[in-house]
Amino acid sequence: MPRRYPFVRVGVFTDHIFGGNQLAVFLAPDGPSDDEMQAIAREMNIAEITFVFASTQSDCVARVRIFTPARELPFAGHPTVGTTWVLAREGRLPAGSREVVLEEGIGPVPVRLEGDLTSPSSVWMKQRDAEFGPELTNRGAFARALALEEGDLLVQTGVELAGVESDMEWFALVGPLERLGHG
Repeated sequence: MPRRYPFVRVGVFTDHIFGGNQLAVFLAPDGPSDDEMQAIAREMNIAEITFVFASTQSDCVARVRIFTPARELPFAGHPTVGTTWVLAREGRLPAGSREVVLEEGIGPVPVRLEGDLTSPSSVWMKQRDAEFGPELTNRGAFARALALEEGDLLVQTGVELAGVESDMEWFALVGPLERLGHG
């Protein structure tokens, strides 16, 4: 027998309909399995979706799991903001709470709401500071991997491993932009 999972679809970072980053928030107290959540994310085929459960931590108002069509994420900004807004609209936050904490894969994430608490005008989250790894010493190999020449990487900056939370990526300043993909 098919199961039903209620959800709310919203545009995050916008003040008008059909704008912003799309997000589906599943309010799933008796939620789907891990495999089902991943299958739902693939089926919806938007950047991220969230599933909201009761928190396992006493200082958090809800446990939020974030999925892309490809995998689960320990943290992401727009799903955190959008999920908090939906929880406020649906009356699922403690009455009068302007500051709440969500339990996510990376741990507790503090969030602040502004405006009418039944339809917040703004939602702010606090994320950890970026972490930086070692600077890449072989700039030429890095440039070639991007179909660039080493001279396309700006000289005064390094190529550094950086990330927020658990996802680390390489960052480099490149100029001019028309060189991208023309190596």
